[in-house]
Amino acid sequence: DEQSISTGEPTPVGQRTIRLSSKDTEVWQTNLFVRYGDNSLGAVDLKRSRGALQLMVTPVPVEVTVTGRHINTISQTEKFTFPNLPVDDYKVDLRFANFSRSVTYHVARNQTNVMTQSFPVGRVSLGSIPADATYQLTPQFGGTEAVRGQLPAAIENLPPGDYLFTATRADYVRQSNVQIQPGQLSRHLIEFEYGTLEVLTEPTNAMVRLDDQFAGHTPLRLTELRPQRHRVTVTLTNHHDARWNIEVRGKQTIQLQTNLVSVAYSTAMDRAFKAARGSPRNYPFALTNLAAALAARPGDTNALTMREDVRYLLHCEDGLKALRKPDFGIAMESVTAALAIHADGREALNLKRDLERAMKLAQDRATMEARRKAEAEQRARSLNVAEAWRQETAAVPTSGRR
Repeated sequence: DEQSISTGEPTPVGQRTIRLSSKDTEVWQTNLFVRYGDNSLGAVDLKRSRGALQLMVTPVPVEVTVTGRHINTISQTEKFTFPNLPVDDYKVDLRFANFSRSVTYHVARNQTNVMTQSFPVGRVSLGSIPADATYQLTPQFGGTEAVRGQLPAAIENLPPGDYLFTATRADYVRQSNVQIQPGQLSRHLIEFEYGTLEVLTEPTNAMVRLDDQFAGHTPLRLTELRPQRHRVTVTLTNHHDARWNIEVRGKQTIQLQTNLVSVAYSTAMDRAFKAARGSPRNYPFALTNLAAALAARPGDTNALTMREDVRYLLHCEDGLKALRKPDFGIAMESVTAALAIHADGREALNLKRDLERAMKLAQDRATMEARRKAEAEQRARSLNVAEAWRQETAAVPTSGRR
């Protein structure tokens, strides 16, 4: 009868109207005649009060989950209206395309509770040069998940703040800072600055390995090399390997060009050098190996130059040997041949001077010897005449003398 009463409290006898209510339940009411003694209503099933929840959220979420004490979870992905919810405080989890948010809202009884919420967002346009790269946009603050995908990309509904834009192309990674402003479009472009490598060899068709990985055969042009240090190895059967350590920079072209040295050529040249420069020196053996080197690499400048030098030295050696015999004719032929190769060769010029001195000395000795011989012959003739006269005089008789 509109009077508050507690269980066990005395009340007057008679017809009474009893109403039960609580904060979160519907009112329960009945008419009861109260008699003397104890009166029991028994177990009363109170109905929990209910209301509806309607969400008006900007931007539109992808999924909404409502959680309360009496309801574990209710998820929706479209209309975002939750009817017949027990009156309570609820946690509303909002999942958007690129971030999530949580709010708390009270559902009052017997009404449609409209939750209006707006979250500031921005947009970003991401790209790369070349374009075929993947990306990750990582927020520098909590509550937002990283966004991943393929470039180019246009991403809507991003919370404002600072992000790290990471672009990946194969094993090349580049990064840039991105700032999202509410209601604005931000544009960001990352350029992968590659280098170019050209490898040229003689002979061609040599195998090229880049950082121990097969890259192709010469002549070879490799583009889109990431800027860093690289190892380049060139191999060809029966030839010595060629190796480089290079530093590749973006937008730069590096050209590697080499004449691959055959094993036969290098072996012959090494033997020729040792024979020509060793002790004792063996110029004929050096020439034999130089011929082998030129057979392995026809027209090689080093081998041709060394062959001329060895021929020159061999002529000088032959001339010196002939001079010591002496055999001036052979010596002069050797000196002439040596000077024909190196007209200003010190060894040949010195040998020519010594040869000319020896020839003059020999000529002088021959002249003196001829003079001595002529004088001796004259003396002999004179002695013979005197002897003949003496003998003739001795043969004349004494009586005939006057």
